[in-house]
Amino acid sequence: MEKEIKVMDAIRTRRSIRIYHPDRALSPEQVQVIMEAGLRAPSSMNRHTTQFVLVEDKNTLEALSHAREKGIAFLKDVPLAVVVLGSPMECQQWLADASLAIGYMQLQAWELGIGSCWGDIHGKVTPSGQDAAEYVRKILDIPYQLEVLAVLGFGYVNGDAPERPAESLKWEKIHLGKYQMPREDKE
Repeated sequence: MEKEIKVMDAIRTRRSIRIYHPDRALSPEQVQVIMEAGLRAPSSMNRHTTQFVLVEDKNTLEALSHAREKGIAFLKDVPLAVVVLGSPMECQQWLADASLAIGYMQLQAWELGIGSCWGDIHGKVTPSGQDAAEYVRKILDIPYQLEVLAVLGFGYVNGDAPERPAESLKWEKIHLGKYQMPREDKE
């Protein structure tokens, strides 16, 4: 008997969550399943060079929440952050590999009832203008041969996370056979 897999349910309903229950920790089993999803994500030439730093310490989470000018303040309230690292020296496709791992972890977390949000670090700056990756690197003792792509926050949703309506999908972004320029209706 085949097991029914409901990935599309997670894809349809997953949202980026920025408000979390402050006192609800993830269980070790939940964290293990989320991390397994990241480790099982496809990678270039099956190299699996993406690495992860798990952070639960409140002081470190607070420090990470200042790694960008705006957009990642939610990290101070999450029970778990995962810093996602790529290895350009080992794999030219490190950015794609690490991004796939992030997507897999986010979908797995959502299936477990756990919200998440991706906080870009690569190519961003702190409020003082410092390179955000260097800021994170110093906090977590990350070696220079690894690139910091993002920090993911994980936790239980505090509030509503409504499904994005199907009407909001941009079907015009799909092209059949070859790229077709959008039509401009002239009336």
